[in-house]
Amino acid sequence: MKIVNIVCSGSFNQNVKLSSLFSLDSTIFQYDPEMHHAAYLTINKRKIIFYPTGKYIFTGLKNFDEISSQFDEMKLILKPFLTVDQFNIPIVQNIVLTTQIPRLIILADLIKRDNDSCLQYNPTKFPAVIFRTNHGTALIFSNGKIVITGIKSIKAAETIKQEIAERLK
Repeated sequence: MKIVNIVCSGSFNQNVKLSSLFSLDSTIFQYDPEMHHAAYLTINKRKIIFYPTGKYIFTGLKNFDEISSQFDEMKLILKPFLTVDQFNIPIVQNIVLTTQIPRLIILADLIKRDNDSCLQYNPTKFPAVIFRTNHGTALIFSNGKIVITGIKSIKAAETIKQEIAERLK
């Protein structure tokens, strides 16, 4: 399985006057209050979105090691502006990953064989079966590609992949 995106969120536990950060390098900091109420900090080609309320969101992370390194880098950059000792560490909110089943899947047959309320398929609207579980959601494409989202751990993704494999037997 390949991680495509990890989204984390946390709090600075203090309000942020976003306009006070304009002295940051414009190659890493963007804030246009007329366009959006949040500011964007780019570190290692990954975005951190933060709000005046002090909430922040990491997006675009590709592995779990990046979480702590992004957090440490963010604290270093924001230290002149905020009390970084008050920052909460980021918590994983969503993982998106892809995996592949090495065969073609006839999606209409999957729906017919396993007519279940957790499976949705409308090829005129979307070219994949949507499989919703208690663990997350998977998009199953006819070429065997599977996109898993709405999970907070790799274990949940493995469970979903196993559930799909059982349905394809």
